[in-house]
Amino acid sequence: MTRSLGRLAWPAWVGLVIGVAGCRAPAPPAATPSAPPAVAAPPDSAGPTPGPAAAAEPESSPAVRQYQEAQNAITAQQDLEAGIARLEQAVALDPGFAEAWYQLGTARLTAATEARPVDPRRSLTLFRAGVAGCRRALALAQSGSLRVWDAFELADAVADLRETLDLLGDDARLADDAAARAALDRWAHLKGYTEEPESGDTGTEEKP
Repeated sequence: MTRSLGRLAWPAWVGLVIGVAGCRAPAPPAATPSAPPAVAAPPDSAGPTPGPAAAAEPESSPAVRQYQEAQNAITAQQDLEAGIARLEQAVALDPGFAEAWYQLGTARLTAATEARPVDPRRSLTLFRAGVAGCRRALALAQSGSLRVWDAFELADAVADLRETLDLLGDDARLADDAAARAALDRWAHLKGYTEEPESGDTGTEEKP
């Protein structure tokens, strides 16, 4: 039995704790005493530029803006297709954007789950694209190609990607349509979308 996907799930996003399709959300940081607002130094003053200014620079990039718009489309507007389109733009602008590949891979797997009962062929296409996105995200994350994640979010995402890819199996097996459908069902079950794999395939081969 398929659970409603009316509230579109989303992996852990920077600064947010959202119910997940693809990642355990990181625990919020411990509360710290608020500090007084920083006062900008006059233009002619000497001294190093504060660290946070350098960290904020990537947020002005077109790829990160697309990533943020995808977040809004999925979490606020509950529009998965629009979110996927924005994430596709983000990785086209910045092919090394690990976080966008991760979100895109998981969003495609979610879309594949939604399409499974009504359009099985499209579901398989989305599923295989989602797996490819997850593989790309893992390779980039392990190489340290990050734009917005901190170390804790990185560790959470890498653990989730490994779990997902181990569950789904290798590309040779997923080339078979029946095996790909079974893998998608296992993923949907793992993430709580279905009560049990619809295909009845547990992912283990029968012994002779």
